[in-house]
Amino acid sequence: DNPPAPKTQIVVLDGVEKPIVKAEYEAQGKGNYYLNLCLSADRKERVEFELNKDIHMTGSPIKLTEKEKTHDGYYWIVEYYKLDDTELIKTFGRPGSSEPVFTTGTLTISGSPDGTLNIKLENGRVKGTDGAEHTITLNYSGKMMEK
Repeated sequence: DNPPAPKTQIVVLDGVEKPIVKAEYEAQGKGNYYLNLCLSADRKERVEFELNKDIHMTGSPIKLTEKEKTHDGYYWIVEYYKLDDTELIKTFGRPGSSEPVFTTGTLTISGSPDGTLNIKLENGRVKGTDGAEHTITLNYSGKMMEK
């Protein structure tokens, strides 16, 4: 038997499933995008990404455990905001930045923000802004609204 496929439209933080209620994108020019997966209707609880379409949305897994090599365009950012709009997870793939990377985890994105986008974060383990280790996985597939 194969293991069940991860559910889509779900973020799992520290073992708790949270449905994605809204998915939004904002084009920043030159293939750079902000992507938001909102877990609350008021948008305060959310996972935010900053990514470059040509570099990150290729269907190849991005290793969240290491900083990227120098390149043009956005470096990956993965952030998690709690219900009160405070950051619990803040990571940044720019070389030399002081923000942490993940202990384990990959991010795989295919498609396009203005069409259908598939986002999968697997095996995510990361130290939060609270100093504790958190686990995060997510699977989203579908259309995103322009913000």
